[in-house]
Amino acid sequence: MQSFSGFLPCSINDEISGFEYYASAVSAEELKQLDLGREIDFSILFCARSRPFEIIAALAASSALAAMSDGTIEDPQVGEPIAAPDAIAWARSKQARLLAM
Repeated sequence: MQSFSGFLPCSINDEISGFEYYASAVSAEELKQLDLGREIDFSILFCARSRPFEIIAALAASSALAAMSDGTIEDPQVGEPIAAPDAIAWARSKQARLLAM
């Protein structure tokens, strides 16, 4: 998935949903801005609109990828990075809030 960018469809509860997926190398400037305390060289951006199932699909995919690759999730709404060991629990808590709405 390093060279793919675009819409990835997902089925959630038999409804077609999905999210935008963008892969790119991380520049030295971006790495400095992220201030993660470790070197990374690649970034995946997951974009979802306001539909709850789109957000749930992006949360599931991004947290699974972070957990499998020892990656980090950078959520601008949280303000601090979510480490790989916490990624799935973080996504599940966000999903629970969305489903409760």
